[in-house]
Amino acid sequence: MESETRRFWLIASALLLAVLALMLFGRAREELLPTPRRAWVAIEAASDGVARVGGIDLEAGGDFKLHAVLEAESWQGQPVYYTEAARLELPDGEVEPERLRPWAGPAEIRVLWFSIEAAKPYVEVSTLAELDALEFREFFLPDWPRTWTVSGKWGATSAGVNLPRGVERLPFGTRRFHVRIELFGPESTIRPRQRFQSWTGAELRSNLEHFPTVLSRLDGVLARPSAVFGLPQIEPTAQASPEARAAIGERRRERLAFSRLAVIDAALDTAGLDPDDLEWQAVELTGEAAWESPGDLVRVGDRWVLTYLDRGVEDRLDYEDLCIDFDKGAAIRRLGDIFVGEGLVERAKLGGA
Repeated sequence: MESETRRFWLIASALLLAVLALMLFGRAREELLPTPRRAWVAIEAASDGVARVGGIDLEAGGDFKLHAVLEAESWQGQPVYYTEAARLELPDGEVEPERLRPWAGPAEIRVLWFSIEAAKPYVEVSTLAELDALEFREFFLPDWPRTWTVSGKWGATSAGVNLPRGVERLPFGTRRFHVRIELFGPESTIRPRQRFQSWTGAELRSNLEHFPTVLSRLDGVLARPSAVFGLPQIEPTAQASPEARAAIGERRRERLAFSRLAVIDAALDTAGLDPDDLEWQAVELTGEAAWESPGDLVRVGDRWVLTYLDRGVEDRLDYEDLCIDFDKGAAIRRLGDIFVGEGLVERAKLGGA
């Protein structure tokens, strides 16, 4: 009887010690886990194999991936990067492979993706104060999966790029991205215990060189016009101060904004033409004139657009054809939605120059 009692207490003591050891091990393991510090967005072009924090240039419609990165610090003070990217390049260089790892912490992770866009797609400014008031904000992308890696998608931005019926997405433009990584504990599945985020819209201008940006554009004359989709249009008023005009030009050079005349000038410059060199011909949009090439100028008065896609009668210029328009924001429109009523329609061949 005494031996059985002793055996019972030995077993009970062993079980208790095992439970205590597990508790202490779990606590020690949690305390030794790297401490999260900040989040990054890294972009990987198709077949590149390296996810980079910064901007990339792609051909129109080129594939890319976005990788969420959670930077942490180990108990030894060394950086650790949680990500699904096989290789990672930060602004100061490529990360050593042994510092990359998938998330394996005890907390549940939720990854939220955002685009960075101007709060207003079109503004007119007269003063520097009005220009400085233009904000870039984070627009949540609710249709994107809440995963560490997502396939990049080209399409209308949240701020509202106008698309005609039958056109669901754009294969070009300038897009910038933001990610938020939320950590949830067992005490709550609604309110995150911690939240880490990449650069915000307010930090865009101070981090332009390495801000996560995807630029995709068409070839030739339409390269510059197609690149401004996703950017706000900023136009000076007639009363705009010289300082405001100079600052607007600086925003254009930083690829933070565009203006209608500057885009048209860029197309002319690509074609190697001056405005005085253009040969305007009267055309009808009823299919009588031949479709020439993308990038031709079509105008009625001071309303100028650039031809984009032959969507109506094949090889004929008609109302169903699509154009790139910069009337209060970049847009794709039908020629028939712009040139209605009376007025001489003229075309200048530019795309084939």
